[in-house]
Amino acid sequence: MGNTSHGYKRPGVRELDDVDVADEPWTTIIELAAPHARRWDVMSLRDEILSLSGESSWIHEELASPSPSGVSETFVLPTECLVQLLEEDERLAKLRFDIVPRKLSEDEFWARYCSRVSSLVRNHVERIAEAHKSRETILIEKKA
Repeated sequence: MGNTSHGYKRPGVRELDDVDVADEPWTTIIELAAPHARRWDVMSLRDEILSLSGESSWIHEELASPSPSGVSETFVLPTECLVQLLEEDERLAKLRFDIVPRKLSEDEFWARYCSRVSSLVRNHVERIAEAHKSRETILIEKKA
């Protein structure tokens, strides 16, 4: 099964049954932020999440607001996932060091960060699903 749909294979796009342990912590993040996701591009999503720590604008927006914007109370990354993220992303570790505890508590920092990650994942999954629907529509039209 895997990346195929009507004979078409798109590199990088994974389906639910194609999960690889080398994709951690990214797969865990997807499963928690978008539990109904059927397809995703692990490397693209990884790059999007890692880019968060390089964009200082979001954290300044979050620091200015009294509470995390759009935080889903059900989206909490497990500690081992957070540790993997810190090991993977030196900029995130530096950002956390600069902010916690001077400007935010540890819990507030992760709630705000996870809010952004959750939003990125949902948008990513929606884009992949939309691209898949468009591809299926084109294939159906070609058959007709």
